Amino acid sequence: MEKGLTEMMLLDMTNEIGNHVGLKKFGVKLGFTLMEIIEFEKLNKENPFAGTIKMLSKWRTDTEIKNQIPKLKTALKIAGLTEVAKSFSGVLEKESAKIKAKLRKVSGDGKEGKAGTSTAVAEKEAKNKKTPAKKTAQKGTKTMETKPISAKKVPRDGPKPGGLNVES
Repeated sequence: MEKGLTEMMLLDMTNEIGNHVGLKKFGVKLGFTLMEIIEFEKLNKENPFAGTIKMLSKWRTDTEIKNQIPKLKTALKIAGLTEVAKSFSGVLEKESAKIKAKLRKVSGDGKEGKAGTSTAVAEKEAKNKKTPAKKTAQKGTKTMETKPISAKKVPRDGPKPGGLNVES
């Protein structure tokens, strides 16, 4: 399964973001509370990238793969980190295309090449084919007709004690 944003991508991005003045807006847009962001900023005072990488790593873990790149690009732009967004736009677009292709392949909605079809598409086609309810007998074999067995009639007031159904 595809991993989405890699550790290396996050490290490269962290080096560019560092302790940027837009870090609070960036963190809020990624879904963190102000208290969490303050903790990340404290870590950045000890090491200029420790809090930012921790924030991005936690965010990546908590975010669905298909949503990672769109959310990240939006957060970078809103936080005023447009230069970071621009410098990573090629990498992000390429990774986004890979993720979308994987998701299409898994769901079976992708357009397949002429050389073959994906397993998901083949399974869909197999489900859509109608199978006959009864198979016809092969030539030269006898078929046997069966009739349903009727149920034994029991008087409305039920069977008599002792198992005998004798009317008086």
